[in-house]
Order: sequence, then C-alpha cells, then structure tokens
Amino acid sequence: MRLLKTYKLVIIGDREFHSVELAHWLHKQNLSFVFRQKKDTTFRQKGQKFQPLSSIEIYPGIRQFYPNVKFTQKRGFGRFNLQGKRT
Repeated sequence: MRLLKTYKLVIIGDREFHSVELAHWLHKQNLSFVFRQKKDTTFRQKGQKFQPLSSIEIYPGIRQFYPNVKFTQKRGFGRFNLQGKRT
C-alpha cells in the first residue's frame, strides 16, 4: 500500500468480492471501490426498511443512484453509495 499512495486507486470487484467486511476495510484505508452485488443483497435508505436489490426495477439504458445507503443489517458498518444500471 505504501508504494501505491501516490496514485488514486479504485478497487473493482465482481460479485464474488461483495463482502461488506472488505468494503469496510477499504473505506478505512481511504480507498475507493466498486463492487457488483448479488440480487439478494439487502440495502436500506434512511427512514426505510431493508429490501433486496432485486426489488429495484431497473430498465435497460436507465441508471439509478442511491446515495448514502446501508448495505447490511450488521452493526458497525457505514453507509455507501449504490448505483443500479442494466445494459
């Protein structure tokens, strides 16, 4: 990590790397990241209940952005941005 400090890094991970613990660790390291998520991953916007990602209707060519959402029902994790896009 010391050797890469001069670069702006963005970690990209497919669904196998959707770990909330990994996201939390990357956030603590001040690293940006983008992870694809499985449809059964739950999220919650402020003031709403947890729901699976599959509940979001996403149409081809349309992007949806949800800032500052909670991605797990476990305690101690922060909030992240969620973007939905279908090709």
